Order: sequence, then structure tokens, then C-alpha cells
Amino acid sequence: MVPGLSIALALIFGGVPWVVRRFGRKLLATSLAIGIGGSIVGASFALSLFPWTNLVVLLVALSAGILLGRSLKPTPWPLLVLLLVFSVLDILQIALTSGGSAPGGSTGTSLLQYSNLTIPPPIGRFNLGILDILFIATIAEHWRRRGGSVLLAEGPGVIGFIAAGVFVVLTPYSNLPLIPFLTFGWLISQGASRVNRRTTKSGERS
Repeated sequence: MVPGLSIALALIFGGVPWVVRRFGRKLLATSLAIGIGGSIVGASFALSLFPWTNLVVLLVALSAGILLGRSLKPTPWPLLVLLLVFSVLDILQIALTSGGSAPGGSTGTSLLQYSNLTIPPPIGRFNLGILDILFIATIAEHWRRRGGSVLLAEGPGVIGFIAAGVFVVLTPYSNLPLIPFLTFGWLISQGASRVNRRTTKSGERS
């Protein structure tokens, strides 16, 4: 994982909900359907179309993430429960597949390409899972709907990547589930929002 690049990606993905805020659900659902269709066809026929597969991954992840962010009630609890559930699933997935061999052949390669954003050298070699991108967009869209600032919306992704990077440096683990770190980042942003509201109310009373 390249720290500067991962943070840049978190900022970009977290900013997308503001760019497409005027896009209706129907347009986003159409984009999602096109992305899913492309993924199914590409993976089924083992079409190795990198780097174009990155566009399909982004289309699916960002469309689904924004739709999910719009579907959740604009209160903290629904998103917290969702993040905790997927954090557990993400940890279990890493634990169960750690040390196992990846699917081989062209089919295995295609599945990886259609489920991950792949950044090749010389920029920096790492994969970012489609669900990780989805939840960065979901968190940002949810904050936008709650009236949060761009800083609050983009903070969880940035904090999550930084925390994951620090964890990699301080421990022998390198293959990490990212969603728990995004959840940690969201909790930080939620705490910051509460402190800001209390400070504002205190200032108004005084």
C-alpha cells in the first residue's frame, strides 16, 4: 500500500457523492446495472481487460455505495450497525482465506480484476477491494445527507487508510481487512461531529 496514493484515492472516492449529488436514483441504478452486467460478462468469459476493469469496479462500487448511503436513514445507528456487520465479515473473510492459494488460471485472474481496483507499477502496486470503495462512498453520501461537511465525509476514508498503514508498520500483518479501519474512521468523524455540535450550542447559549 502506497500511503500518499491511498489517501488520495480516499479523498477522491469520498468526494464523488458531492459531484453526483444531482444524479437521481434511476441514473445511479442504471450505472450500477451496467457495471454489474459488465462484471458478469467479463468474469464469466475470463476476459482480462485490465486496466478497463478498473472502470467497471469503480462504476459498481461508487454507484452502489451512493445508493446505499441514500437508502439508509440519515441517523448514525443504521450505518454503524451496517459497518460493524461488514467489519466482522471482512475479518472472517481474511482469516479464512489467509494462507490459502488464490484461484489460478485466467478465471481466477478475471475474478480478481473485476472485484478489485488494481494500481500497477510504477505508481505503486496494491489492490483495493470493491466493498472497500463502496463503503467509502456510502459513508460520504450518508454524511452529505446528514448535512455534514466534506471534511467529515472524507475523514473516515483517510483515517482508515492511515490507521491501516500504521497497523501494518507496527505488526507482522500485511493482508488486512479495511472495513474495520473505515469503521474506526467513521467513529472518529462521528465523535468530532458531536463535539462540534456541543461547542456550537455552548457558544450560542453564552
